[in-house]
Amino acid sequence: RHLVIIKHDPQHLSAYSLDRSVAVREGQIVKAGAILADTYTEGRRAGTLHFEIRRNGEPVDPDSLISR
Repeated sequence: RHLVIIKHDPQHLSAYSLDRSVAVREGQIVKAGAILADTYTEGRRAGTLHFEIRRNGEPVDPDSLISR
């Protein structure tokens, strides 16, 4: 498993746990829509992803922060 953590501001971060290769490196600045990792969606190579957003270290519902 690989873990990508993105710090959005002093209070918020998003965490992505992946079982495929990561496309970003530590300290890299990423823009919205950037590819973070290689994930497959079909067949034997299908990958898994766990995603969460945290505010001051506590998990929060992403729907409360992500615009639709």
